[in-house]
This record gives sequence, structure tokens and C-alpha cells, in this order.
Amino acid sequence: MTTHRLITLLGAGGVGKTRLSLEAALAARPDIWQDGPYVAELAPVRDADSVPEAVLTALGARETHVAACRAEKLDWELGFLLLMRAKLLHDASGDADEALAIFEAAQDAWGIAESLCARGEANERAGRDREAAADFAAAMRAAADIGARTQVPVFKARLAGLRLTTASDTQERERAERMLVEAADEADEFGTEGVSTARLLLLHHYARTDRHGPAREQLRRIEDRFGDHTPGLFRGMALSLHGWLDCLDGACERAAARLTRAVHALEPLAYLVAPYVVVGQFPAAAWAKAAVGPAEDGARLLGAYDRHSGMPGGPASAPSARRPSGPSARAESAVRAALPATGYTHAYEEGRALGIREAAALV
Repeated sequence: MTTHRLITLLGAGGVGKTRLSLEAALAARPDIWQDGPYVAELAPVRDADSVPEAVLTALGARETHVAACRAEKLDWELGFLLLMRAKLLHDASGDADEALAIFEAAQDAWGIAESLCARGEANERAGRDREAAADFAAAMRAAADIGARTQVPVFKARLAGLRLTTASDTQERERAERMLVEAADEADEFGTEGVSTARLLLLHHYARTDRHGPAREQLRRIEDRFGDHTPGLFRGMALSLHGWLDCLDGACERAAARLTRAVHALEPLAYLVAPYVVVGQFPAAAWAKAAVGPAEDGARLLGAYDRHSGMPGGPASAPSARRPSGPSARAESAVRAALPATGYTHAYEEGRALGIREAAALV
């Protein structure tokens, strides 16, 4: 539990999985559970969009709980709730700024680093690249100051990835690429992520710059770290990346088969905890449909992607959707080339009406 961010307990109903997980959490890290660990009951949740709300409710991060913390002057608890809300709801209300101020006043380096990262992600989504880069750099320094070696590569990768997309000349781009390679290697040595954020960003960078061989090498290194107990969620992500690279190589029939397997591998965990991973399959699947058919389903998948891709919790490693070298833009070009304009528009609008599971069935 001290080295893995996700642990799954399996057992029949009523055998004590919840009790065991609570006791194990307290035993493993009693120093961080000021009020005990939290339980978010997700069994009643029936749609992906409700997962963040269920988690926030379990954490007590709804407005009534935040107001209670303010009234009782429970500063650390308030900062924690604001930070969780910023991460789960994409910091729509500036919660990360307030959380950062609280943690800075308390000299809580962990809270400072995480709040800076949350604010950096919000700035990046808003196109404030300079501010985002400053936040990621500060988060990296804060994590390094407290010896959080597992987090430093994550923040470094986010900073390097941002610099790669905003570099104005070759030298700046090469420096950013070297930083990303360093982050990936450090993540292999110190990281605890099931799939390294840094290595994923590096894979996407190589693929976008038409270096398919190095991109596949990054994917091989990701898969080499898989073991017998690696969740299907991660294996499905790897299959989807194979499918995208197959599309780049023009092997669309092979891509279609791999993406179908990927969607099945993502069941059922992704729909519950990471539905955006399923949505991320749609552009490459649409690209494959443009070649192997039916192209109309490709347009529907792009419509579904555009509807659902902005949900909270999107992966940090996802490539920019409409960048000319990104999978969504390339998929759109391929599907439009395979259909008359009216046919594309009609199918695309049908796709925008689909739920995530309905669209995934087209893959």
C-alpha cells in the first residue's frame, strides 16, 4: 500500500473487504490519516459522470463540508477538501489557489506540491502555458525538497511535455525532450505508477514526430513492467496504444482488431474509475474504421469523442486532441476522406448522442 496507488481486493459480499482495506490503510500509513481513511461507495453509481461527485461526497468536499471547515477554522482539512475538489472537477472555481495558500501557511510541502500541480493542470487546460510551466517547475522543486522521489518524475514529465508543445526553436525542443527522457528513466527507478506518465508522454511525443520505432520501444518498456497481477485496465491501455501506432503505420485492419480487444480488456474497471480511458480509444478506432469500414461508424465515434472527451479526470498523458499530428485530427481527416460531406455530418451528429458504452460497442 505504500508503493502502489491502486490495490484491488476480491471476495464475496460480506466477507470483510471494506473492513480489511480500512484497517490495512491505517496500519500502513497512520501518519497521513488524521481523521481516518475514507470510503467512497461506488456500487450505486450507474454512470461515469457521477463518479467524481460520489468521491467528493465521500470526502466531504461538497460546499456544505467546505463551509463547515471554514466556520470551524479547520485549515488543513479545508485545504485537503479544496485540493481534492480541484483535482476531480478540474479546478473550475480556483480551489487550487486557495488550497495552495493554506498549505503554504502551514508549510506543508506535500500539499504545496500537489496544489501547484493541480493549478498547473488548470492553467494548461486554459491555454496559460507560461503559468502552467511555472507551476509544474515549482511542484517539482517542492517534491524534491521533501524527498518525494516518486512524484518528482511525474511533475518533471508534465513540465517537459508542456515545453515540447511550446518550444520555439530546435534547441529548446531538444532540451525538453532530454528532460522527458530523464523523467521516464527516473520514473522507472523510483516511480510507483502502473503506467508511467513520463513514458506515456515520451511515447506520444515520438509518435507525433513520426518516430514510430522509438514510440514502440517506449510501449515495450511499459509492457515489460507488467506482471501476472497487472489490472486489465493497464493492459487495455497498452493495446489501445498499439492500435494507434498501427494506424500511424497504415495497418488499420490490425489496429481495428487490437482496439476491439482493448475495449474488452478495459471492462469493467475503466467504466467505473476511468471512463476517459475508454473515450480515448475512439479516435484511433475511427481512423481504422475509415479504412476497413464502416466509415459511418468512424464518424459516430468522433462525435462521441467530442461529446465525452472533456469529462473531469482526463489523463495527463493524452495527446492534444486537435493538434494536426494528434490522433483525433488525423482520424477526422481519414473519415472525411471516406465519406461524402453530408454523410459525415449526419453520422457525426448521431455519435454525439451516444453514451460511452454505446459508442464503445461500435469499436
